[in-house]
Amino acid sequence: MTTQPGIVLQLDIDLKVDWPTFVNKLAEVAAQGFVTALGGDGVSSGVSALLGAAGAIKTDLSPGRRGWELFCLSFAWAFDSLRADLGDPQVAKDAAKKALAVARQAVEKNAFIPTGFLRQPTTLPIYAVVRDAFVSQRASFRPHGGEEAAVLKARLDSAFTRAVFEVWSKDTGRFAPLETALKAPGASANAFEREWDAYRQRLIWEFTIKPVFGQEETKVSLSQLYVPLRGLWWDKGHGPRGQGMDPDKPPHVVRLDEMLDQWIASGDADDWLRLIGGGPGSGKSTTLKALARRLANRPNFRPLYIPLQHIDLGGDLREAINHHFTDTTDCPFRHPPLGREAIETGPPLVLLFDGLDELARPHGGGETDVTVQFSTKLQALATALRGDQGRILRVVVSGRPVAFQTARRHLPAGANKSYEVAGLLPLPDDWQGDTALIATDLRPVWWEQYAVVNGLDRQPPPAMTEQGLMELTAEPLLCYLLALSGYVTGNWQEAADNHNRIYEKLIEEVWRRGWGDGSGRVRRQGPGRELTHDDFVRLMETIALAAWHGGDTRVATEERFDAAMKILRTTAIWQAFKKINGPDVGNLALNFYLKSHEADRRGYEFTHKSFGDYLTARAISRIAGELVRQIDWRIETAAAEWLTACGDGVLTFEILKFLRGEARLAAIGNCVAIKDAFVRLASHALADGFPAHQAATTWRGAEQRQNRAEALCWAVMNASAWALHGGGAPVTLQVSGLEGDTFAAMTARVSGGGPFGQRRFAFLSLEGLKFQMLNLGFADLSFAVMTGVGLSGSSFAFADMTGAILTSASFVNVDFYAVTLRQTDLRGAYLDASDLGHSVWIDVAVSGLTLSERTAAAMALPDDVFEPGTLRFLPGRVSNDNSDGKFIFTPEDEG
Repeated sequence: MTTQPGIVLQLDIDLKVDWPTFVNKLAEVAAQGFVTALGGDGVSSGVSALLGAAGAIKTDLSPGRRGWELFCLSFAWAFDSLRADLGDPQVAKDAAKKALAVARQAVEKNAFIPTGFLRQPTTLPIYAVVRDAFVSQRASFRPHGGEEAAVLKARLDSAFTRAVFEVWSKDTGRFAPLETALKAPGASANAFEREWDAYRQRLIWEFTIKPVFGQEETKVSLSQLYVPLRGLWWDKGHGPRGQGMDPDKPPHVVRLDEMLDQWIASGDADDWLRLIGGGPGSGKSTTLKALARRLANRPNFRPLYIPLQHIDLGGDLREAINHHFTDTTDCPFRHPPLGREAIETGPPLVLLFDGLDELARPHGGGETDVTVQFSTKLQALATALRGDQGRILRVVVSGRPVAFQTARRHLPAGANKSYEVAGLLPLPDDWQGDTALIATDLRPVWWEQYAVVNGLDRQPPPAMTEQGLMELTAEPLLCYLLALSGYVTGNWQEAADNHNRIYEKLIEEVWRRGWGDGSGRVRRQGPGRELTHDDFVRLMETIALAAWHGGDTRVATEERFDAAMKILRTTAIWQAFKKINGPDVGNLALNFYLKSHEADRRGYEFTHKSFGDYLTARAISRIAGELVRQIDWRIETAAAEWLTACGDGVLTFEILKFLRGEARLAAIGNCVAIKDAFVRLASHALADGFPAHQAATTWRGAEQRQNRAEALCWAVMNASAWALHGGGAPVTLQVSGLEGDTFAAMTARVSGGGPFGQRRFAFLSLEGLKFQMLNLGFADLSFAVMTGVGLSGSSFAFADMTGAILTSASFVNVDFYAVTLRQTDLRGAYLDASDLGHSVWIDVAVSGLTLSERTAAAMALPDDVFEPGTLRFLPGRVSNDNSDGKFIFTPEDEG
């Protein structure tokens, strides 16, 4: 028996009655988990169910007895967090009983609780004995686990530590005698320190124990799939149109985790901020979660992971963060984590803000406006937290490209303080940095980790390195979805052709597991037994639309769910579902990749934003198809219904891509009908607008609703046109009413405060129209018909004019910076460009094109390409897609 300070465990239970009951209950957990065995649906209710099961045991209030209870309950929860649902339940049950038999013997030999138990639960002697007994039989409950014993022990340690805090927090009065007995002088921290300890364990659990979505049966965690990524930063310079970086120098490549660790450990109090940017699924959020997990093990820092989709910017940022952790989430904090005590005592804070693009947008405000607002409030918060003494503070903010670039301009994070996630593919060899790091292909590394934990061949399948799938395998999320959907080993060409197919297949699999026939032993996660595949998809679309109306496709409240049901006409489906399943969205949410949103608000949140984006696009596509007939019959009514359907939702580039994918999956006839109907709706909007004033309380609100509805109208029309073009059909969008200033005003309305707003004018006919001072920067004008158009003083910077017909057009003093002209027809036109820098010309037809003197000087072509004595091209084509970017003229008779 050890002589260190502590108390003795008292095994004062009825061994003939109570002990067998408890063992059998815990064995049921081993076989079926909390959901079936104890009626729980997650961590909180699962722990509550275990406490209820323990309540059958007759006990007094002795500290030792409470310690024994706490151990058994916590170990049961920890074990369930790692128990895979793939093995034989009877085998798992027998393994659990055997381990619990060892536990009883261990109590008699190691009946001792050290005084440091509440801060370091794994110091409990009997825990190590029971843990090792379970790990030695890991094949019984993790048949495909693939972990070494030491790795599984470490994961179980993390799960047990968090479980102790969770079980304790659920019934503090029950364990008060144990806490009192362990309070030797200096043996335990104050309540605030214990809250921070519990939160640290939660961060560790989230990364090392919590199953990744889609791995609920295998219990594979994020840590088992995580591949440390590379980051890019550019030298400071003027950059393309004030982007603050030098485009003529290749970027620097760094190891992102290593860079963040070194910066956090540095003692420079003035260097407090880093930005991490990347597209959806690029790994930026996972990088922050990995950092939070590493810092959680370091007592010299206090990490706080802050998901921005839950933060309200309406008031003070500091108060919003404190409110989130103490009042709206099931977190261990009862004291504000950014309160005075946290700042003035204890180690430095590290604030990890994830999802700058997911900040709630009150009344549908633009992403740029919300980012600027956050930037201002963040700087004020940093000033307050650092104080006059210049306390050490570290802040990391992640976001998608538009929000990231906006934050760069409004926060002190230029050059090597802002990093873009580089992805998994090998990088260009002329980039700056470690040559081995730059050349590394991380896809085989990622696949090996996925294969090990899923019992698959470690040799990457051909699809992982297939050229046609590079867009999918370049980023961790799509790489994972490709594997999870099964496309990585079969029919990968379908996934490469249309990414929507991946999400479609995943949703079908979720329905099959919840309500379909399944395969082998069916494990239904919810109480429901009857729900068709189509009805399931429609209800999921309803949740997504509700979330989108709230300003973010990830989070939906039940109040908005009710409103979305009316729009999508799913009320009858929901009523029929409730008769069997009960009146709770949770019964449906359990069967998809959703989780409860906040403790004090009823609602659900998609595990990854891309699921919400995809389902929102499906909902919009469905609404558009159902509105076709109404547009034909009574366009005023259709305009009102479309306005309601759009609500406060903001169209993003991600939703636009999914819209295009859905259009390509639709029948050709449906695409034609939607395209024609929405051409009429767009024409109607130009003439009469949408009736936004009827529901809005302010003119500003009415204007925003009008603009969003019109922008989405053009997006749907654009998606249908692209689908028809891909099928080989000739497409031209003949929208009426674009004359004069009308088109310019419309482009301003639908811009959405960012460059993606004007990417919807492909195939548009502007033939013969005249414009001045028109801003078409970043516009998608692919295959637009602009014959005879007259433009002066206008900008086409960064525009895509692939395949556009610009014959006999006149461009006077136009900005062609970084424009893309791919197989564009400029025959017989006149071009006076103020800027041709970084423009891309590929096989452009220039016969009879006349250049101004400054444009001809910029292109630096020889005189013999022009008609004698003029700057009018001879028959031929121009390209500059060569290594040095010089313009090359190819006569027609040479190809």
